[in-house]
Amino acid sequence: MRVFSPAIRMRTWLALAAISMMTAISFPAPVFAQVTSSEIRGQIVSDEGVPVSDATVLITHVPSGTASRATTGPGGQFFQSGL
Repeated sequence: MRVFSPAIRMRTWLALAAISMMTAISFPAPVFAQVTSSEIRGQIVSDEGVPVSDATVLITHVPSGTASRATTGPGGQFFQSGL
């Protein structure tokens, strides 16, 4: 049986560790698609600046023609996500 010196064992271990790390980082990471949804929030007020509650807000995406609806709350605020 052959006995290797500690220096040779350390160099061998470092070489194997380097090869393992190079192998691990050489594989490409998965690619994720861009998220194409968005959200909108706002407030509806009257001409006098008073918040308008229970108003229906029609949100239209002009290029595709899709439409969504939101209803204002007591302070005239609305929020719609997933557009």
